[in-house]
Amino acid sequence: MKKIIFAFVLILILAVAGIPFVSGLILEHIVRQSVGDINRMYAKAGPDISLEIGRYDRGFSSSLMEWRIKVGSTIKA
Repeated sequence: MKKIIFAFVLILILAVAGIPFVSGLILEHIVRQSVGDINRMYAKAGPDISLEIGRYDRGFSSSLMEWRIKVGSTIKA
């Protein structure tokens, strides 16, 4: 009985410790997908603007992201 309780507590501790890592993976996927969606939207609309993720450093409990906004040719009237 003690072994089952110990195994359950150990699994629970590991699951709680892994939550920040898994949520970071999910958030990175969502951000990359959103950048792709925004780039497709701007490509259809016409302006020569695009977003790019220069650096994405995902840590255990925090992340650092560097964005680049590329503005192509200017609009001529």
